[in-house]
Amino acid sequence: MLATRIPLWSSLALAYPVIAFVSISTTSAPVTVRIAYAFSQLGYLLLAAGVFSGSFKVLGLSNRKHTLIAGMAVLMIGIILTNVTT
Repeated sequence: MLATRIPLWSSLALAYPVIAFVSISTTSAPVTVRIAYAFSQLGYLLLAAGVFSGSFKVLGLSNRKHTLIAGMAVLMIGIILTNVTT
């Protein structure tokens, strides 16, 4: 049986949007704002990963173009959710 390696740096970086979501969950913000904030933070992370490393392998993004497109899409979802809520 082949053991697959978990991408360490991508996994550690993914803790950033998770921690951001947990920290905003302690506020009285509506649920959609909390989810929008988490999506926005994940979008920023994916864009940074696309620019600096060109991949985010923990989510299966091994190409710079795919990582940047996913980052823009997730960030736009966060922005749209924020604007729909407010």
